[in-house]
Amino acid sequence: DIARAGSGGGIVALAEACRDLRDEVASAQAYPAIPDAVAQVYWRDGLAAGADAARHCIAGASLGDPGLLGDAAQELNGMSTQLGAVADRLTLLSGG
Repeated sequence: DIARAGSGGGIVALAEACRDLRDEVASAQAYPAIPDAVAQVYWRDGLAAGADAARHCIAGASLGDPGLLGDAAQELNGMSTQLGAVADRLTLLSGG
């Protein structure tokens, strides 16, 4: 988990968590499209933000660059917002 690694796990743990995120996002990008176009856009955009976050996080951890790590944090927030919108949309569609 990136937050846990960043707050106390050290730079090696942070870089590893960022690589894990990169791999998880890549796996999720290979899933079939969500049949609802609105949810799919949120999903696509959320995964794109996650891929950007992972890339900036890996580079920031490797270089010790707080600017890149800040970019990664913003992109993680964007990913969270977009994936939350997917959940909200699917709840709406299911009548929940």
